Parts: sequence; C-alpha cells; structure tokens
Amino acid sequence: MIQKERLALAALGSVLMATEAAAQALEADVELYGTLVPHLELIATAGATSLSGRGGATQVPNAAFTGIDEPGRLRMTPGTSHLGVRGTVGLLGDALAVVWQIESGVPLDGDLAESTIASRNSRVGLTGSWGTVFFGIWDNPYKWASLPIVNPIAAGFVADYTALIGSPGFGVGALESSPGYVENAAPGSRPGPRSNAAFYRRDANSIQYWSPTFYGLSARVSYTANELSRAERPLSGTAAALAEISPGIFSGLLSYDNGPLELRYGIELHNDYFGVSLLGGSPGGTSSNPNSEDVGQQGVAAYSFSFSPELTTRVVATVDYLFYENDDNVGGNVDQYQRAAFYALVDQSYQSHHAWLAYGQADSGRCSLVGDSPCSTDGLGARMLTLGYLYRFSPNTDVYAAAYHVVNKSSSTYAPFPPNDPLPAPGANLRSIGVGILHRFSATLSTGQ
Repeated sequence: MIQKERLALAALGSVLMATEAAAQALEADVELYGTLVPHLELIATAGATSLSGRGGATQVPNAAFTGIDEPGRLRMTPGTSHLGVRGTVGLLGDALAVVWQIESGVPLDGDLAESTIASRNSRVGLTGSWGTVFFGIWDNPYKWASLPIVNPIAAGFVADYTALIGSPGFGVGALESSPGYVENAAPGSRPGPRSNAAFYRRDANSIQYWSPTFYGLSARVSYTANELSRAERPLSGTAAALAEISPGIFSGLLSYDNGPLELRYGIELHNDYFGVSLLGGSPGGTSSNPNSEDVGQQGVAAYSFSFSPELTTRVVATVDYLFYENDDNVGGNVDQYQRAAFYALVDQSYQSHHAWLAYGQADSGRCSLVGDSPCSTDGLGARMLTLGYLYRFSPNTDVYAAAYHVVNKSSSTYAPFPPNDPLPAPGANLRSIGVGILHRFSATLSTGQ
C-alpha cells in the first residue's frame, strides 16, 4: 500500500510539473509598434549634361544626355514609416519559442503602391539559445551591416547614405522597390524596374538564420529562394529563344560589438539577376546572355568617444564594393562593371542635441566589353555631402533638419531614394534642404493561454 501511495504521489507530482511547464510554455507576448518619420524637403537639380558635353562612359547612351534640369519643388517622403504587430509564444520554456511579425509601410505621403499589408519585415520562425531561424520577407543581412549603426536618427530617410552605398548609380535605387527578382527587367524612368541591380535589399521568399552572440561575435545568413527559375525555351515562331535561369540570392553578415566599437562585414551574391543588363549591358536570360553573377561586399566601422554622460562623439565609416558580370557572348556588349564607394559620418551629441556631418564618394569604376574592346567609365562616379541637426525630446521623439548635395560627374546618375520623378538626367546635381519628425510607439500585451 505504501509503495502504491508513493507511486501515486510521484505521478501526481509529474502531472503538476508538466502542467506548470505547459502553462509557462504557452505564455505569449504581443506587441503593437510603429515608427512615423515624414520628411518634407525642397529639392532641385542643376548642371545636367547635354549631349555635346557628355563624358566618354560606354554604358550611357547618347539619348540619356538631355541636359534637362528639374525645378525646385516641395515633396514629402515617408522614409521607413511603418506599423506592425509582433510577438513570441513559448513552446518549451526558454528553450524554444515561436517568433512572428507582420509589418506594413505607412504611406504618410499618400503613395499607397508599396504599402500593402506585410510589405515590410514580416516572418514566422523559431528561437532558442541556439539562435533564430525564420521564413518570410526581411532585410537581408548585407543591408543590416549599415542599417542600425550609421544613421543618427533611428530610421532610414532620403538624406542618408543610400544615395551612394548599395547602388551602382545609373538611376538604380539602393533600396529595391520590388522584394525579389524582376523578370525581364529593363531600364526605365523610375527605379522599380532596376531593382535587380540593387544591393540594399529586403527580399521575399527568404529564410534566415541568426546566431547567438559569442564574445561580441554574431552572424546572420539568408537565402532568397530561386522561385522564379525558368527552363530553357527554344526559338518558337516570333518568340525569342530563352536560356535556363535560376535567380537566387545568398547574403551573409559577420558582426563584432565590444563596448564603443562596432565592426561589420557583409557579403551578398546574386545569381542570374543580370545587374549589368541595367547598367548598359544587353538583356539577360537570353540564349546569347544566359547567366550572371553579381557580388557586393561591405565593411562598416563605428566608434563612440564618450567624454561625459552628456557629451559623445560618434565616428562611422562604411565602404562597399559592387561587382556585376554577365555571361554574354556577343562581341561589343558590356559584360562587366565594378565600382567602390565610401561614406563617413561624424555625429556630435550634447544632452538632447545632435549635429552631424557626412561625406561620401563613389568612384568611376571599371567596365569591360565582350571581345576585350576598350570600355570607358569616364564621367561616372559621384560625391555627396550631408549636414544635419536633431533634437531628441524623448527616446521616442526627434525633430530634425537635414541638407544634402549629390554631385554627379558628367555621365553619372546617383540619386537618393526615392529619387526625383522623373529620374535626374546624367550629370545633374541634386540639392535639398528639409525638415522632419520621427516618433516611435509601442504597446505590449502579455497573455497566458
């Protein structure tokens, strides 16, 4: 009898422990959050190159040199304004939990086209002491190299470094406006069709893994699925022959954080995205241009000098190197382009005041033609100068003013994102001064299910 009682008590204890663990495991947190960051600016272009003054850049056609400057205008851009809901659900206590998020753009400027539900970072996955793995649409690790540590304000906006970093110029917006491969992409008057050449990406159809941090070191890797792969198509009547393609992206980031020092190295590989086809090359995915390989590399270093709790100087520098190559076999076609760029920023803060000065430069780069004929990049490249001031009313509310000047060489078309519409003409310099406000909000509900 005593033995049976002991067994019964042990069984009851096991049930109670299992019930308590299950209750803890099913605890959930749900957070409603958002950021609003409208930017109102006066922007104009000047100095566009006419055909008679064009540089010798092989990749820029004569028809592009219109010499047209856009008059000054007021415009509003929403930056990274967004609204989202996210949460965690415990499965095995601290050992395993579900993480999820649905985030959408908030079109404060009235542009609804790219602000549908889940148009921004949205995911579902698992997390534990081993790291985090998830599926969805999310900022690539390469983008994350600079995203959280360069800007003085806690958001991306038109006056930041993306005019030069992550973009090869040629009217390509560093931020791709389509979250994935754009089939049959071709140059156009707006940056959308040029997304295949962008390296500051938030890609759909992706899976990511984030490691835990060991002695300041951490890593992120992602793979964008080759969902839009296509089998070879033979010539059929008036339909051109098409090559087999498998467009996909691998992105990786290695980070090191040690107090005031932050270091980042990112690399991203684009398979069959045909970036050169948007930079003066021939259409991709054809029998004469069947494959491509584009590679971006970026390094970031930041250091904060704290002279007192109220006085801090932060210095940040980032360098990126973009390489594009088509497997083209038609003599005289552009089959390769590569260029380097850097951006450096000094942010001085005192109490609630921040002032920053930044300078960046993209070089002209190098190109090549099938058959090794001479290829010129004369007149490509650009410089950018930014000056800003911010007052922080609270950890969640900033007001700021910023001015920037993008100076394009005679054949170049670097522009902030979003650029003027229509895109600036080659050689046009962009000048802007603007003001904005940033406000973040959050509300969290914890439940036991």
